[in-house]
Amino acid sequence: MSICESGIDEKIQPKKILMDVTKEHPLIRLGQSLPWRELFELVLEDLKKTHKNAWWLGRKLKIRMHLGVYFLQQIFNKTDSEIE
Repeated sequence: MSICESGIDEKIQPKKILMDVTKEHPLIRLGQSLPWRELFELVLEDLKKTHKNAWWLGRKLKIRMHLGVYFLQQIFNKTDSEIE
């Protein structure tokens, strides 16, 4: 793991962010059609094998978000840091 200090000394600026995403957007349609429960069952045993001091220790792992990020990485051919 590396540490990024960018922005550490900067003041936070208020901004308004608004984004409309329709139910027809391809990623929304994909997310609605995936069998999340089945996918969860597929990865659960592997996730349980993660040893102590693992990257997720100390916080709950949100499986749907974890899988969603993985799918986005695969679809767009991005690394962890690029998705972040």
